[in-house]
Amino acid sequence: MSISFLGYPFKPYIGTPYSLPMQIKDLSGKCVPLNFDWAAYGVGPANPNLVVNVNLNANSSAPILDKIRSIYIDNLASAVPIFVQFLDTNFTVVAQPNSAGWYPVFTNNYLFTVSGLGFTTDNIPSTSIYVTNILVYAYTDNSLTSVQPQYIGSPFIQGSQGGAAIGTTGFGPPALGDQSEDYSRIITGQGLFNSPAIFPVGWSIYLTSIQLSLFGAVGVSAVSNLTWSISGGGNTLFSGEMAIPNAPASGVNIPNIRNLTGMNLRLNDSTVAWKWASNSAAVLSAGGFDLSLVYSTNY
Repeated sequence: MSISFLGYPFKPYIGTPYSLPMQIKDLSGKCVPLNFDWAAYGVGPANPNLVVNVNLNANSSAPILDKIRSIYIDNLASAVPIFVQFLDTNFTVVAQPNSAGWYPVFTNNYLFTVSGLGFTTDNIPSTSIYVTNILVYAYTDNSLTSVQPQYIGSPFIQGSQGGAAIGTTGFGPPALGDQSEDYSRIITGQGLFNSPAIFPVGWSIYLTSIQLSLFGAVGVSAVSNLTWSISGGGNTLFSGEMAIPNAPASGVNIPNIRNLTGMNLRLNDSTVAWKWASNSAAVLSAGGFDLSLVYSTNY
């Protein structure tokens, strides 16, 4: 059974279809170019799904094509799938996000719908479709979908519209983790992610690992409660606490108090200043932290 779009809002095609001569190798015929500027149809978070009715002969006394045999769909700039469904046969062509290709079709008239599902404010693209009377065998550029996956982050980690989040709204490619920073003897209030020398303002940072170790820590009292955190914009990236004794005098060494790896956490330095905070200056008489960050930048 073919997919049904009856539950979605419908609008007529914006524009007047017309035909042009075309040729592919030794085949000559005609095509009808159609452009779908989805923003003009009012799609977005409040209207994420839309069906457009197309009638190639609505404004012509004679058919502008003798038959429809194939269609070409250019959906390269779109992160949403596009469906073309012919009303007499329910034959449906599905164009994947970020794809382009030829599709032979099965229909006997000139009425069809073009549907887009899942539009957001982050991605309101346009789609081009060429309807032809030439039979072209199916071909889709699959390499594009291999190198342009969506990589949608979770709403909290990558950001959510209208709500507080650690990162920013949108998509995030896998970080290479090709850069690192090491900090020793961290003191209270030392800035990390907002330092232009580390992450210039306006760049996005993809954090892949955090390693925190304690070395030579000696408490100021019999048991001192040591705390630490990385936070910004009212959100805490990570935090912890532990009791530090004032003996032995050589101090406490704990490698990898926190060892977070395999992350792809997107932080945006242009909107949130991420800072290190600890009460180490108040509760430690010696020693401190080793903090290592591995990340990539997107610019």
